[in-house]
Amino acid sequence: MKIHLRITVASSHLLIGLTSITGALLALYQAPENFGSLQIIIGDIYFSDTVFDHFSQLFLLGIFSFYTMISSFYRFRLWQLMTAVTACSTLMLFGKIIDCFSVDYGVIIFILCMFQLLVSVLFILQKLKSRAETG
Repeated sequence: MKIHLRITVASSHLLIGLTSITGALLALYQAPENFGSLQIIIGDIYFSDTVFDHFSQLFLLGIFSFYTMISSFYRFRLWQLMTAVTACSTLMLFGKIIDCFSVDYGVIIFILCMFQLLVSVLFILQKLKSRAETG
């Protein structure tokens, strides 16, 4: 894979990772009615199961995205599978991302996910084509 494409994929993972971690931290400070549940207010932090669901899912997506960024940049095996999983996870958490940020920012994240899936699929197809040609 060419170096500029590797840097672009790693940058998209970095942006998704930063967005997810920031969204996870913002989920702790959201107003209680945003998540539709009763919450206990301690200081400025709202505690409930739904807040911790938002926090843990977005935080884990951020950590996985950072790990995928490192693996895709340094050419570890199965980075294309990890890229596809990160993109699909981000698409599944799209609603939680736009709860913390605006819809416009969510559209940018959606475009990045589609780019990651495209790169992953093209790389897998290129590998399958080269294996078929070599026999």
